[in-house]
Amino acid sequence: MSNESAENLNRKKIAQLLTTIGSQPENDDSQIEATEYNWHQPHCFNTDQLKKLNDFCKKVAVIATIKLNSLCQSDLTITIESTTLHFAEELFGQKSEADQNYYMAFNNKQGQSYGLISMPTKTSITWTTQLLGEPESKQDDNIPLSLLEESLLSDVNFIIIESVSNSHDSLNLEPVKIIIQGQAPFYIEGTEELCKMTFGFQEGESDKNEFSVVMPCSNLESIAEKSEQTVETFSNNDILKAITECLHKMSVNVTAQLSSTVLTFEEIMGLQTGDIVLLDRKINEPINVIAENQIIFHGQPAKSAGKYSVVIT
Repeated sequence: MSNESAENLNRKKIAQLLTTIGSQPENDDSQIEATEYNWHQPHCFNTDQLKKLNDFCKKVAVIATIKLNSLCQSDLTITIESTTLHFAEELFGQKSEADQNYYMAFNNKQGQSYGLISMPTKTSITWTTQLLGEPESKQDDNIPLSLLEESLLSDVNFIIIESVSNSHDSLNLEPVKIIIQGQAPFYIEGTEELCKMTFGFQEGESDKNEFSVVMPCSNLESIAEKSEQTVETFSNNDILKAITECLHKMSVNVTAQLSSTVLTFEEIMGLQTGDIVLLDRKINEPINVIAENQIIFHGQPAKSAGKYSVVIT
């Protein structure tokens, strides 16, 4: 037989073998459900903690509504619009319309920077004209506030900061009595994780305006802490007993191996009906009982209840 004929024959046998065992992978139509993870957004709080922060913001809105209505002698409504997480670079590291916002910082009782109020120019003008009793806001938002208007805006910010402080026992905040426009009032690292709590306010049917309270997430941990759960303690004996009981219930694959041998691919392709394959063990030698690739017993083949079995020797 020529080499070409032998090669064709081998190809034919290989094709037959692939047809027998199936050469095509099974179609997997199942769809795996996965939640998209946004790497550009902080994930320092879970869903339960974000709900607590939102409840905290609602409390701030209620207190601020009462205090600001008393200041303005009007019927304002403060609402919580959103509670979102950001990296500092996203909020303060890029040029945007926020460059014209008015900011006021507030400290904790130790005098350390704790957060800030962010007030868009349009919102700032609305507050000041409300306090001055003017019927309409300025038409040009690019005109900076006067000293009187900045003083009035400071009064509004003081009340907002006081409302935030009064909304949780862990907070004792004091305003920094300086308003800054166009930049954050203190340095914030670009990778700092911040929580932006946005509030809306309006009087009657007028347009809604917004302002934000921005705080590092680390300063909100006491507010967003997880619910305390009673932790049951166990002794070492209890733990050992529980582990043992669990191990006893575990399923382990056991194989009774009569013997084995190694064949080349060519020898396998040459097998015919009636051929005898010699194994590496004598017929009277014990067989191996294998669990998790480890030989754990030796035994003899037998039958029990009409099934093949092994007698452990």
